[in-house]
Amino acid sequence: MNSRFELNNKQICFALGLFSAAVAMNFHSKSEFMLWFKYTSILLLLVQAFRLSWYLPALISTCVASLYYTLFFPRLPNHSSLELFIGICIIILFGLKFIRRKSPLSPEIIPWIFRVSLISVYWFAGFHKLNTGYFDLNSSCAIRVNDLIIDGSVNYLGLARTSVIKTLIIATFVLEMIIPFGLLFRSSRKITAWLLLLFHAYLSIRVFADFSALAVFLIAGSLLDFSPKTQTDHLEKSFRTYSVFVASAILIETLLNQFKYPMTVYTVVHGIIYNFGVLLLFVAIYRTKTTALPLSRNQKIGLLIIPIAVALWSIRPYLGLGNTANLTMFSNLVTEKSRSNHFFIDTKFTKLTTWEENYVECVALPEQMKNEELEGFLLPKQELSFIIRTYAARYPKNKLPAILVYQGKRLNIPDLKTSAFAEYERLYKYVFFRRIPKDGPCPCLW
Repeated sequence: MNSRFELNNKQICFALGLFSAAVAMNFHSKSEFMLWFKYTSILLLLVQAFRLSWYLPALISTCVASLYYTLFFPRLPNHSSLELFIGICIIILFGLKFIRRKSPLSPEIIPWIFRVSLISVYWFAGFHKLNTGYFDLNSSCAIRVNDLIIDGSVNYLGLARTSVIKTLIIATFVLEMIIPFGLLFRSSRKITAWLLLLFHAYLSIRVFADFSALAVFLIAGSLLDFSPKTQTDHLEKSFRTYSVFVASAILIETLLNQFKYPMTVYTVVHGIIYNFGVLLLFVAIYRTKTTALPLSRNQKIGLLIIPIAVALWSIRPYLGLGNTANLTMFSNLVTEKSRSNHFFIDTKFTKLTTWEENYVECVALPEQMKNEELEGFLLPKQELSFIIRTYAARYPKNKLPAILVYQGKRLNIPDLKTSAFAEYERLYKYVFFRRIPKDGPCPCLW
């Protein structure tokens, strides 16, 4: 067993700083509540950029973000849930370090934790896509996410649209379920990282820079050597530069948003600025010499906790325990018993609850709830109850009239707040369902 890492280990501080940057990139809402978290995260990131060994700002940022995520968990975007889990692990490890004066981790296992975590997340995101909806050439999420590539290939290269879509569908599975395994092998590790970074560079200019920042943290951790003997002066300089690009990308995006520039403009500018920072960061990481430290048998067994934990989190849709925020994003997955569309899992035999089957058809909803985009869709009754509770608190003096169909009966409801659909149990917050299409394949939903 190699020596335990210390808190002044610059690779540890570097990784913490990258996680702090991912947290800062995640707070992009215009609400005053989230703006406070955003600017606090940027400030803490820039403070650490002055001296990498100051791990305290990154730890504070992690604690602040984890507190914020906890308020809304599990009703969070997928990457926010992952950041919460990672943040809790960081807080626990630091707590143990301060209490016991000895970390439970040794340098050689840390990059393996990053590698196995990244592979597990990618694999299950791909696994959910193994369904008839994702392979539908008219409704596949591969079309929505890659519409620019499809239009460019058809209009400028003259390729057949169906051939391009089929290629993108296959490429998705290769990228998510096969390529990440290259991180396990020293000979293919760097090229694998570059392929993943190119994928996330593309996603960064397609709105998803926040998720890409988390991926950068995991990819960088997969490449680093956490031995305290490794020279890291160049990493400190690169982190400072990266922090400036992250802060600039966030602030410029906010400014362009304030001046009412269209989303297609400010997200592209945001992504391009951020990607310049990522490029410079990984040029420095690739200059870092690494050593191949062997793992003990117990360490290898211990790593199995990660894919098991990700699996337990991800299989909830097939058990009837919620079908969103569990890596099902952009998967076209349908988990109703009567029309489950996964190739390998039939929810007719796996579901433990009938919550999803107890649904309401939303014919017409009050003006205040239009942003939910539920009209014409089905929604589990308990999910509707949660939404009603949210809007009742937001509009306590307003009536919320609606037209619903429940158990074959069309109901004209004067006020949802006083209806039977407003009956609420605390459990409803923790079982998160998305809207369900009435007919045909599931549309592309987050």
